[in-house]
Amino acid sequence: MDSREILEGIKRGERRYIAKAIRSIEAADSNSTAIIRELFRDPKESVRIGVTGPGGSGKSTMINKLAQKFDSESYKVAVLAVDPSSKITGGSFLGDRVRMQQLTDAKIFVHSIPSGEATGALSLALRDDIRLLEYAGFNLIIIESVGAGQTETDIRGIADVVAVVFSPNTGDGIQVIKAGLTEIGDIYLANKSDLRGASQLYDSLKYHLSFSGKEVLSISTKSGKGIGELFDVLTKIISDKAPTTAERRKLQLESEIRDELFSLFKNRLDEKLSVPENYKEFQKILSESKDPRQAAGKILKCIKF
Repeated sequence: MDSREILEGIKRGERRYIAKAIRSIEAADSNSTAIIRELFRDPKESVRIGVTGPGGSGKSTMINKLAQKFDSESYKVAVLAVDPSSKITGGSFLGDRVRMQQLTDAKIFVHSIPSGEATGALSLALRDDIRLLEYAGFNLIIIESVGAGQTETDIRGIADVVAVVFSPNTGDGIQVIKAGLTEIGDIYLANKSDLRGASQLYDSLKYHLSFSGKEVLSISTKSGKGIGELFDVLTKIISDKAPTTAERRKLQLESEIRDELFSLFKNRLDEKLSVPENYKEFQKILSESKDPRQAAGKILKCIKF
C-alpha cells in the first residue's frame, strides 16, 4: 500500500487508512515522508483540547464523557492518549485505549501512542498525528498527556485550551498548584466530587487560583455531574481564543522546530560518540572533570558537528 492510496483512503474517511497513516508516521517508514508532505501542502484546522494532571485523577474517564458530549453536539471528535513508553519495547502501555473503549464503540477515533524519547511527556510524532486527523476531517481533537510533573507544561505547546484535572486521591494536587502550574491550564477540574475530601479539594483550588481568573469546576465523571457545565465553559474559552489561533499556531511551530532540532542534535551526538576516537576523548574528559557542565562544554569544543 503506497502513500497515494493511503491519502485517498483518508479523504474518503476510511478509518483503516487513517490508522495505517498514523502507524507509518510513528514508525517513520517509507510512506511517512510523502504523507507528511501532503499534510503541510493541504493543511486543515481543528480545536485542540489538552488534558493533563496527576496520575489517578480520572483524566481518561473524564475525556470519555467529554468526547461523547462534543460528539452529541455534532463535532467530529478524535482522542490522542499519550502513554508512557515501555523502556524495553518502546511501546505504549495501552491503558488509556482500554479505558476509552466506549469511545471507539461510539465511532469516536481513539489512538494511544507512546511518549517515546520526546523532551517531556509528549511524543514528537504527536504533532503530525494531529495534522493527519485534521486532514481526515476531525474538527475537535482531545489530547491526554501523561501526568508527569513538570512535563505537563509540554501540552501548552500543542493545545488551544488546557484542562488540568485533580481528584481527592491525588495528594500532590495542591503542591503542584503552589509550584506554579497555574499558568498551564485554562480550566481546573476537581474531579470525583462524590468522594470524601472532594469539597476541600475544590475549595483549595478556588483559593489558590482566586487571583488568576482561571475557571475551577467540581465534576464527577461517575455520575456525570458538571460535564454539561464543563462543555459550556470550554466552548466559551474556545470562542474567546479563536482570534489568536494563527499566532498560536506560529508559536507552536517554533516550539516544534526546537524539539526537532534537539532530537537531531541528540542523534548526531550519539553518532559522533560511537566513533572510537571521539569516545576515547570523551572518556579522557570525564576522567579529568567531575563537573558535568564543564565536561559537556569541553566535549562540544572537541567534537565537530
